[in-house]
Amino acid sequence: MPVAKVVLVWALYLVGFVLIVAQAGVASIMSVNGVTDPTWFLALYLPDELRTVGALALAVVGLLVVGCGRLLSRGHDKPARKNFGLP
Repeated sequence: MPVAKVVLVWALYLVGFVLIVAQAGVASIMSVNGVTDPTWFLALYLPDELRTVGALALAVVGLLVVGCGRLLSRGHDKPARKNFGLP
């Protein structure tokens, strides 16, 4: 796989996991615990009644971004696996 594509795939994975873990997961925990300082968590900038929806939306976007990274890396030749007779 070309280096530029590898960098893109890893960037997509990184952004996706930040959206899932930090922006959705940690923000949800902070919201439940009543933290009022939003810092860098996007969902905490929303009104109280929309925070859960915002966190879920960020998690879905994160899953989509990780899925895009997976799709980009899926069809490439894996010479190291072929050495062992694996598909």
